[in-house]
Amino acid sequence: MRTATLLFLFATTRVLAAPQDSAKPKNEPAPRFEAIPASVTAGQTTQLTWAVEGATSVTIQPVVGSVPATGSAPVSPAETTTYRLTAVVPAGNVTATATVTVTPPGADSTAATPPVGKGPAPKSPATPAAEIDPAKLAAPRETATKPASPVDEHAFVLGAEDQIQVTVYGSPEFSGSHMIRPDGKITLNFVGEIMAADVTPEQLGNAIKEKVRKYIVDPDVAVSVLTVRSKKYRIQGEVNKTGEFPLTVPTRVLEALVNAGGFRDFANKKNIVIIRGMDKNTPERLKFNYNDVIKGKHMEQNVYLQNGDIIVVR
Repeated sequence: MRTATLLFLFATTRVLAAPQDSAKPKNEPAPRFEAIPASVTAGQTTQLTWAVEGATSVTIQPVVGSVPATGSAPVSPAETTTYRLTAVVPAGNVTATATVTVTPPGADSTAATPPVGKGPAPKSPATPAAEIDPAKLAAPRETATKPASPVDEHAFVLGAEDQIQVTVYGSPEFSGSHMIRPDGKITLNFVGEIMAADVTPEQLGNAIKEKVRKYIVDPDVAVSVLTVRSKKYRIQGEVNKTGEFPLTVPTRVLEALVNAGGFRDFANKKNIVIIRGMDKNTPERLKFNYNDVIKGKHMEQNVYLQNGDIIVVR
């Protein structure tokens, strides 16, 4: 009897002491992060695209900053760059990288063939790694062809949410793409914050040049606009396409109506109104008679639109 009791207690103890399977953490989906295309020529733009399911915050470095959980952003790196995505998900932090390979304009990967009987061609000298220390950047550099800007850098006024490319030729550590923050500023490597809103790209380039001058002898700086989000107009009423439209180039009322896809059947084309200055106490109301303008009459009605204008078609 005593032996049976001891065997029973021994078996019970083994069962209770058996390790329990720990709950396996739920696998979070891997983030999708890529550059399309992944290889560009210097001065060209590529598109970063990403999607992180369940993310509460997402950041992309360098230069892109905080972004939504799913989206895309244009970048124009001056040299081959690896972008790093960091996302906060319920299980912790997840990361992913996307590399953009940059080829110098006019680069030829074909090695030169030495003439027969002249021996091997001399080896090209090794290119030293890019120096990051600003104290060592005082040597002047050769100028390069500036990338084209989609807007007039002498007249276009920058604003919040515009995506710009800052290029300091020969110094990629100062170069990069930036989205102008709601406070109107951007942050430049080594330099700090610079006011970028309410000035033209040319004026911003001159301001950056003065800031960088203490690191570089006679810096060559260019600012180009990649995406315009600060300038827009709206169309509502009896047109086929209502909503918000970017004001990236000078646009007249007639062009805007064409962009809206034309009129609906019962639109009053003779009494179109442009409301201007909604942020003022007494907004301005401009009349536009479509029937007259397309006949060449009262062409003074076909004004250039301004940022924030609202076109109403009854």
